[in-house]
Amino acid sequence: MSDLSGEMLFGIISMALALVLWVRVLMNKRHSDDWLEDRLLERQERLDSQGRMANRPTATKPDEPSPTGTKKGPWG
Repeated sequence: MSDLSGEMLFGIISMALALVLWVRVLMNKRHSDDWLEDRLLERQERLDSQGRMANRPTATKPDEPSPTGTKKGPWG
């Protein structure tokens, strides 16, 4: 180990830096994947809630005529 040439030292340092860069890229990808998964879950929940609100049954009005067509009350 005492007779490390400049080329060997450069090679070792280059491989160590490549390893550090590779680990950083993998950590960033994991973080990005987690972030994207969270955003997609929030979007799906929002779309589901909008769908439930759109499919809500509408309340019938009490003054609508009856489906049989017969009028009831003092004027009919």
